[in-house]
Amino acid sequence: MIDRITGRFQGDHLRARAMRGTAFTILLFGLQNVMRLGSNLILTRLLFPEAFGLMALVHVVVSGINLFSDIGMGSVVIRSPRGDDPVFLGTAFTVQAVRGVFLYGFVLLLAPLAASFYDEPLLAGLIMLAGLQLIFAGFTSISQLTANRHLQLGRFTMLQVIAQAISIGTMVVLAWYMRSVWALVIGGLLHPAIFMVFSHLFLPGPKIKLGLERAAVFEIFNFGKYIFLATVAGFFIMHGDKAVLGKVVTLDVLAIFTVALVFMQAVIDLSGNINQRIVFPLYAQRPPSESAENWKAVARARWMLSIGALSLGGILALIGDPLIKLLYDPRYEGAGPILVLLGVCILPRMIVMSYPRLATAAGFAGRFAAYQIGVALVQTGLLIWLVNAIGIAGAPLAMAGAIFLTHPALILLARPFGGLDHVHDIITLTASAAISALALWLHWDAIRPLFPGAAPL
Repeated sequence: MIDRITGRFQGDHLRARAMRGTAFTILLFGLQNVMRLGSNLILTRLLFPEAFGLMALVHVVVSGINLFSDIGMGSVVIRSPRGDDPVFLGTAFTVQAVRGVFLYGFVLLLAPLAASFYDEPLLAGLIMLAGLQLIFAGFTSISQLTANRHLQLGRFTMLQVIAQAISIGTMVVLAWYMRSVWALVIGGLLHPAIFMVFSHLFLPGPKIKLGLERAAVFEIFNFGKYIFLATVAGFFIMHGDKAVLGKVVTLDVLAIFTVALVFMQAVIDLSGNINQRIVFPLYAQRPPSESAENWKAVARARWMLSIGALSLGGILALIGDPLIKLLYDPRYEGAGPILVLLGVCILPRMIVMSYPRLATAAGFAGRFAAYQIGVALVQTGLLIWLVNAIGIAGAPLAMAGAIFLTHPALILLARPFGGLDHVHDIITLTASAAISALALWLHWDAIRPLFPGAAPL
């Protein structure tokens, strides 16, 4: 039995690489989030809550600048027939590096404007320093993308874990010594900086020379123009809640929301990484519309993704309130009911998150971008309305509302590529509804104050 299981991970065929890639992705997730949670518990005791509110705004601005210029280099390299060509990869690396420097120029220009918008003068300097991560990312070896293309993620995983461990350890020491939000920014910069160095020293790949080949530039930007639109929309989907709340609520309330989001973001990140690193390459290399065998291979990956995401997200929804009370001091107890509500509202996204990638893998990035823009518009509209109407609880409700309102568009997007699995969707949606109902029933007394006028159960 053991030999049969281990045999599935051995060899160089696609299924074995997918199995190993999934295992390494889960390992990376587990180690990173154990370190992140441990540091978060220490840092919340060393620093004032407003520091985490400030960092949430720093992250919104820097991530926004990054996403507003993303051309999907990872997707381009994964699906391109020239994804292993040194000339193509040299062009990709050159474009990536120039983009990183260009983006940091935008950081320097926009940092004072963001500080003025949020009426937080300290933000300007924090954003300027944190923005250096864009340069580090730009000069990270393109070999990280070829490793993803071939589902060879073992060394990549190890290097990421080492870089994060050094970063987190430094951050904790600096927080103890400085007692300042600057410790979070300085420590956080070490991760991309160290991984940039590691990627050139230790990731295998063809020898790359800087240069711009006309055909490669055309392919990158022709495909990337749609990814750019999709990632602009992705900014509002992923960070719109913090951007809106930062203007409406105080920094300490934003910090409480951020503490709750740390847990649920771990589930979202794991699911997103498996989707990008495993399911998307499968879509690209084994399109489900081409054969029943391909469809079954993709279906297995999707079931694995959904079961894992629903299990982790469901556990957080069920134990979120007592978990926060157990781990954090009383200043952060308000994060408990928010974590439960986030779990309930994000579970539906876990069920369908792989479908949009069908269009991108097939080369129809424009359709994917159109769908993402639709979700962003609906979610942002709901977010502004609900946050102003009922406060912080409106943020998770907007996420759930957007998924349900845009589901018909998602079906229309995915249907032509043969990847729909209605049995999977019905079963997982039923499980999600059952978990959500139980979580709300268990924790309604804690959640009810988030909804003025709501009656007890």
